[in-house]
Amino acid sequence: MWLHSIKIFPGIFALMSLVAGLGIPIEAGADTEKAIWERGRVSLPVSMIRAGECRSGIIRNLEPVCSAQKVPAVIFIHGCSGLNFRQFDHMDMFSKLGYPVFAPSSFARPGREKSCGKADSVMDWRLEEIKIALENVRKMSWIDQSKLILAGFSEGGIATAEYGGNEFIAHIGMGFGCDRRQFTVSNDTPVLQINGKDDQEVSEIELCTQGSRKKFKAIYVDTGHPVDKDPVTIKTIGEFLDDVLGKS
Repeated sequence: MWLHSIKIFPGIFALMSLVAGLGIPIEAGADTEKAIWERGRVSLPVSMIRAGECRSGIIRNLEPVCSAQKVPAVIFIHGCSGLNFRQFDHMDMFSKLGYPVFAPSSFARPGREKSCGKADSVMDWRLEEIKIALENVRKMSWIDQSKLILAGFSEGGIATAEYGGNEFIAHIGMGFGCDRRQFTVSNDTPVLQINGKDDQEVSEIELCTQGSRKKFKAIYVDTGHPVDKDPVTIKTIGEFLDDVLGKS
């Protein structure tokens, strides 16, 4: 009977807010998919910024081509409170290592609210956002499509663990616990997990286990919830990606 009462809410945004409030993730329509991508952020290596007109910032303002050669790229999934300076700091670790980083914005969804402590209620959305980012990165002629990396922090780290598609050459999850989950991607896909040993924001911050995974590394660093401030983090990520991409 309650379905019939929805008619009293004027407009689609009210309906979407109602559904979100009930904890029922709904699939994004075409306009929302476009917003999730275009309102996201890109962090570029300094070399790409100096070489041309490309700039880090909002994705919709990005120039069509930012490199004369095809380069690996990172799709980054942000945490429960959206794209903020904490997320930018984690993205910038990858761009400092020479990788362009693309982060779709979950908060471009109408009615989207913070989901801290409620990751499971929005995980379908977060996984959908990975696919939306993939679809758009696939259109970029300057990205090496065989060398895409999935990374995420906090709630975004959970999404990297939950995403089971085989499109990425590696998964990197930061700032999330494996008390109730493990990485679901194929055992052939290299995985890196980094957590802060003094994390006060995640109640269960256990590291994942290797199982039968061929390439796997999970470490604690000397930080709280954000892991970007410990130089061991960027060093570990750099060495991990060098190995995965055959640079070492």
